[in-house]
This record gives sequence, structure tokens and C-alpha cells, in this order.
Amino acid sequence: ASLAIVNFLLIVITLSLYRFWAKTRVRRHIWSCIHINGEPLEYTGTGKELFLGALVVFLLLTLPVVLVITATTIWLGPQHPLTAMLQTGVTILVLLLTGMAIYRARRYRLSRTLWRGIRGTLVGSSWRYSLLYFGSWLLKIFTLGWSTPAMNVELQQRITRDMRFGETPFTFRGSAGPLYPAYALCWFLVVILAVFGLALGG
Repeated sequence: ASLAIVNFLLIVITLSLYRFWAKTRVRRHIWSCIHINGEPLEYTGTGKELFLGALVVFLLLTLPVVLVITATTIWLGPQHPLTAMLQTGVTILVLLLTGMAIYRARRYRLSRTLWRGIRGTLVGSSWRYSLLYFGSWLLKIFTLGWSTPAMNVELQQRITRDMRFGETPFTFRGSAGPLYPAYALCWFLVVILAVFGLALGG
């Protein structure tokens, strides 16, 4: 509780800049509470690494994309076909890079995790995972979301198979079947609420 309070106050005081160091402190605490054969895990990442990584992404990707979209919208107008094409392209790019970001974030956390001096790693390709992630979103759209549990399990299996601790690979055994009853209930509730909201709005 004290860690959460201190982190919150420092994040507020620094206008959220401290969140990278706060995340690192939380991870170190959580890792130290995980014991395997009596030995705790150790997290060696730093807030500076997270900050510099976020800064690079902002300067090389986020800022240029925002500037291009803003300039195009002002120049051609929001209704111009080129503006719509650009926005669609940015959406596709974001989905592709989101999968890559998830994979690389897992690789970073594993590479900063130690147990008895043994370091974790992720041995696969972030591009292949990103393409699978993008494909899962396309399938979700075509199936109105019903492929979500199955694709979530597939994504988890793919990234787990690439995980190593030293030379030891991780394994994951899971089935989407048990997830579907709860998912179906939520799906139908969302549809009912949406229809109800449209009826009230009409």
C-alpha cells in the first residue's frame, strides 16, 4: 500500500513522468515476491530504460504520424478521400505495431528477469507475432468478435512457446472452449444494451 501511495504522489507531482520509475518499482516488488524452489525472482530493469524507449517511440513514430495526419486534414479537409485513406493506413499500422510492441515488451521483461543468475529470453520473431496479432483482429471483425477467445488462446500459445528461461522452454496448454460460455454471455449482454440504447435514442 505504501508503494502505491508513494508512486501515485510522485506521478502526480511529476505530471506522470515518474510512471516509468513507478512501474519499475512495482515490478521489482512483485518479482521479489515470486519464489521458485525457495529462490526469489529478480527484476533488473530500470525506469530510465522504459523512459528512453517511450521517448524513441514518440519521436520516431507517434509525433510524425500525428503531424502528417494533422497537416493532411488541414490541407485537404477531413472529408477528402486521401485523408480517409491515410487514417485507414495509420489504423492498420497501429494494429501491426501493437502486436510487435506486445512481443517486444514481453522480451524486455524476460531479459530483465533473473533467477539464480539465469536470465529469461524470447527467441521468436516479433514480426511473425505481429502478423498473427493483426490477422486475429481481422478475424474478430469478420466473425463479429466470436473468434476472440480462440485467437487469444492462440496468441498466448505462440508467445509462450517462444519463451525460454536459460535453455528451458516454456509450455502452455489451453483450450478456448471453457472461455466461450462467459464470453457468449457478455457478447449478448453488449448486443442487448446496444439495441436498448439505440431504441432509447430513437
